Amino acid sequence: MIALKKITWDNFKEICDLEIHEHQKKYVDSNLKCLAKAYVDFKTMGAKSFEYGIYASGELIGFVMLEYKDSERSLLPDKSPFYIIWEFMIDKNHQGKGFGCSAMIKIIEHLKTRPEGDAKSVIIPHEPENLIVSKLYASLGFEKIDPVSSEEYEYIQLKF
Repeated sequence: MIALKKITWDNFKEICDLEIHEHQKKYVDSNLKCLAKAYVDFKTMGAKSFEYGIYASGELIGFVMLEYKDSERSLLPDKSPFYIIWEFMIDKNHQGKGFGCSAMIKIIEHLKTRPEGDAKSVIIPHEPENLIVSKLYASLGFEKIDPVSSEEYEYIQLKF
């Protein structure tokens, strides 16, 4: 059973201690860096970010950093609001067990409840050479889009 839990002082250190494999570090920032970025973006730019620990049967296994972009901040050509998954990781000790797929399904289900505002899609800035996660996203129905020009990422979207 996968659950998302907000980050508090009670789980902050444990979240920061999660690790990925060395070859994955070019795709994912440390959780501490992600949390610092979310705080700075919130304080300086008014970002509507929200972060969760990902738990399986009560055990912390991962982390996700999300943001809601309203029509004023939308990157989409039609300026529609959306959710964005900035970071998603499963700890290296829990990879290869199906948790990534289960966690992403739980995240999408949560976003469909529109926790921060109305939106009809979720977007992920994605590096296509990250083949394992590319297959995961494709299996869940994400498709390539072009909301903004970016040499760094490919953007993929799932409408709901």
